[in-house]
Order: sequence, then structure tokens, then C-alpha cells
Amino acid sequence: MPTLINVCGASRSGTTMLDVMLGNGQSAFSCGEVYAWFRPWRTHHRKIRCACGSDPCPVWEKIAYVPEARFHRTVCDRLNVDFVIDSSKYMPWLIDTQSWAEKSGISVFNVLIYKPPIELAYSQFKRGRDPLGWRDDFVKYHGRLLRLGFPFSAVSYRELVRSPAKILGDICSRIGMHYVSGQEMAARVQSHHVFGSFGVRQQLDGGELRIRAEPEFSDDFERVRETIQARIDRDSEVCDIVDELERRSVGRRPGERTSTQFRRPLVMPAWYHVSRLKGAVRRVFPQDFAAPESSTEWERRS
Repeated sequence: MPTLINVCGASRSGTTMLDVMLGNGQSAFSCGEVYAWFRPWRTHHRKIRCACGSDPCPVWEKIAYVPEARFHRTVCDRLNVDFVIDSSKYMPWLIDTQSWAEKSGISVFNVLIYKPPIELAYSQFKRGRDPLGWRDDFVKYHGRLLRLGFPFSAVSYRELVRSPAKILGDICSRIGMHYVSGQEMAARVQSHHVFGSFGVRQQLDGGELRIRAEPEFSDDFERVRETIQARIDRDSEVCDIVDELERRSVGRRPGERTSTQFRRPLVMPAWYHVSRLKGAVRRVFPQDFAAPESSTEWERRS
């Protein structure tokens, strides 16, 4: 049975990188943040600009112009692949894909990639921002998925960049994909990735992914690190989320296939309907493209 792999996570957590790694696998196709094509919220989302450089892309000409609910099945059928990887991570899209997959006869595996709070704090600190400025996005994104009972396995970005072959191998084992040596590094096949991280897109042009760990903490950050870590440790909501993510780690029980059944609530939470409504407005009045941003950054502002 064909499989949809949803790569999800909060902003700047490494979703595009993991998407491409999985897309390098055998009989796999990496889409990128394809939801932006079907539910555009910026002006540049109205045109497919494929990583292959062709305009128009002959591959996307085969799969782009179908109803969104049939997209993933169409990719499998027309491109003759067993795995389609989608790193859209926009929550209403993630929820909707579960229903579409069931109706079109494909299985679903959701993998969430996340960064530890202290690394998120450093990312904010080195940009001159509040070291705890990541908190609201982190809690909102992960909290909503957990409260919905959304099924996923988790991957720590830190662990992925430290042991990419092992972690990617564990993920492949979970989803029934054959891991190919070096799959995490090179673009083994021509990528047809759309939207998502512009940094990863540039790397694809060079034919190889550069897996970069977070840099060592600066001396300035080291002087306040213990204080920031203490504040994180006292934040019970954040700690509970991290504990649950660690419990769902894909490496804890390698080879064990995680249940992917999602029972959509009869009454969806208010944020789902608000987000869909705002998305509908954005389709009519899209924002001009100014700088690369991810879907969750817009969701945060909404």
C-alpha cells in the first residue's frame, strides 16, 4: 500500500531537510510544502517553481492540477512511487490529509522533528531577541497536536544531525522504506521540491545536503545559560511537552511501526475553523513575497 509521510514541526525545526532526506529513498517523491500551492497565502505560491529548474516542470505538470484531496494518491499513481513525503506542517492541512488518505487507500506516517528548548533559546539570543520568545509557538504547535490525539513519532533535530544515518535508518525502518547508504547526504535523484526552506533549496542545487548542527554556544550565552535553563525547567507546560516528544522518539523502539489512525473529532476546535477562514481570505488577498518564511510563521501571526 502506498504511504504518505507527513513531516511536521514548528518553525525552523528542520522539516525541509528531513523531507529531502526521505525523498532520496527508493520509490519516494519529496513534495516540499505543497499545501501552499493548493491554499496559497503569498503571491509567489500561485506558481510552481520546482527545484529542478524547469519551467514548467514536466513532473509537476502531471500532478499539480488535481483536487487537493486526491493529490497524494495522484503522486503515487502517476509517478509510480510507494512513498510521498509532504513537509507542509500547516495544522489544518495535516488534519485533512488523514481523512483524504483513508478515502484514497493510502497509509499515513507522521513524523515530527523538534529542537530542544535551550537550542531554541540560543537561536533567539544570538539574534538579539528574547531567549524565551520561542515559547508560545512551541507550546501552541505541539500542544494542539497532542490535545487532538494526533498520531506521530518524534525526532530530535539534535540527534538527527549527530547521527543522521542511524536516525534516518530508524525512521525508514518504521515506515517500511529501504534505507540506502548515504541517503541523508546526497540528492540521489533529481529533486522536485517546492516551497519550504530556501537554504535547503540552494543546497539541492549543489547536489548535496550539508547537515549542520547548532553551533557551540557563544561565551555571552554561556554566562546566562544556566539562568535560562532554570526558567525552562520551571515551565511545567514546556517540560511536559518535551517529555512526551521524547517518549514518542522514533529511536526508542526501532522497527516498531507506530499506529497512524487518527479519529477526527466530531467538533473540531475553534482554532481549526479560524485558521481555515483566515486561509480562505489569504487566497483572495495574498501577501506579497518579501522574504522566505515558513507556513508556521504565518500561522503564528494569525
